[in-house]
Amino acid sequence: MKKKLCFIFLIHSFLSAQVNNLSCDNYNLLENINYKCGSIDVPYDHFQESQSTINISFVLIDKNNSKEFPLAILTGGPGGSAITQSRVNYWLSSPLSDNRNVIIFDQRGIGFSSPLKNINKEFFSIFSKNLNFSMEKIEVKKLLSRYVDDANDSGIDLSLYNTFQSAVDLDLIMQNLNINKYNLYGSSYGTRLGRVIQELFPERLNAVILNSPNPLDGGDMLLGRLDAYSRSLNRLFEYCENNSECSSSYPELENQYLETINKLIDNPLELNINNNPYYVNAEEGVYFIRRLLYRNSALNDVPVLIDELGGNGNRFITNLINNEFRDSYNYAMWFAVERYEMFNENISEEDINEIYKEYDIFPVKLGFFTSVYVNLNYFHNETLKPNKKKLKKSNVPTLVTVNKYDPVTPPEDAYKMVQTLNNFKLYVLNEAGHGGGNQSCRNNVMDQFLVTPNADIDVSCLDIIN
Repeated sequence: MKKKLCFIFLIHSFLSAQVNNLSCDNYNLLENINYKCGSIDVPYDHFQESQSTINISFVLIDKNNSKEFPLAILTGGPGGSAITQSRVNYWLSSPLSDNRNVIIFDQRGIGFSSPLKNINKEFFSIFSKNLNFSMEKIEVKKLLSRYVDDANDSGIDLSLYNTFQSAVDLDLIMQNLNINKYNLYGSSYGTRLGRVIQELFPERLNAVILNSPNPLDGGDMLLGRLDAYSRSLNRLFEYCENNSECSSSYPELENQYLETINKLIDNPLELNINNNPYYVNAEEGVYFIRRLLYRNSALNDVPVLIDELGGNGNRFITNLINNEFRDSYNYAMWFAVERYEMFNENISEEDINEIYKEYDIFPVKLGFFTSVYVNLNYFHNETLKPNKKKLKKSNVPTLVTVNKYDPVTPPEDAYKMVQTLNNFKLYVLNEAGHGGGNQSCRNNVMDQFLVTPNADIDVSCLDIIN
């Protein structure tokens, strides 16, 4: 019945919806002849009958020389805004937009697409205090409870901010732009969204690029992160041990890491951030090391950060703190999606305590994620059924790339992702960071693939492990 309703509303939306042309000034973008800004009203719930709508905003990069199928960009997070000056300029200057139109859109609940109220500043306030895990957990619960009460009072159904709804939102944009066939590029969470679009609209896709795969059936949002972080950091320790320059500077890096985190338990690092005190305790020390592992320079930078957390400077840690709770990332959207798709409501805090004992690399709990997780049951009460996570085998040509040292979507996630693909190219790269790396080479490989997705492509510039 739900599938039938979905089909009805797709047709209804296509016939009645209309693209609203907007000045790019509305998006805080400079007016540019090469891009156009617009929005579209879509059903609040694509899978149940409802008269309510929300507004989805997009930017169309059109250099008037498009020869290939358009490319839709799926940002990560979930919660990462796409319509920002830096992101639009990045794709405007990308060689991938030289011969094809590029569509950038803010997913529902983010940025300019009927955004959920953000709570990044409230989380920054909690993190800046010298709170142990028990105290942080209480503060997070209070914050989430207030947020949910406000959402309920405003008639917001947080469970409707999820990957399946966003997948239909994008296809309606493409229909109303009269784009019958298109390509997808997804990074991180954007790969999960891309894979669901493959499931729902396979006939509309020419080719799909999934960079740093985050599979829908990839497991639990906390436990998966613990496992991925553990793999990444252990691989970095192994790299340092076998690299003469790193091992000479940090001969016992793993022991130094454990000693540093244990030291922070009783002696948090006190910093001055924007003329205000900020305390980095042990849980946050683990959190920020994980965050630095996102960078392509992580093999060189993480040892320096471990030194800083031991009291030797603060260049990296100050930069990480200042950039962590930025306005362009919507934490409420992140909570809504992960509660629906990657949360196991049957795992208790006692279970989590036992699971942590399985990891030598965690002298303390991972900050932020653990305190949020134990309170996420209160955010909304809808959970995607396990059978809905089992996707059909896709025949759409798909290029999959992943970095060896990725701290959130390791190669193991890529192996899981391709199990649901019949027609794929998978490259595990000897790179650090969460995506990125040799971007010039990657652009060349992606362009080849999008032009001839079923042909062999030249990947000799990539540093491929497998």
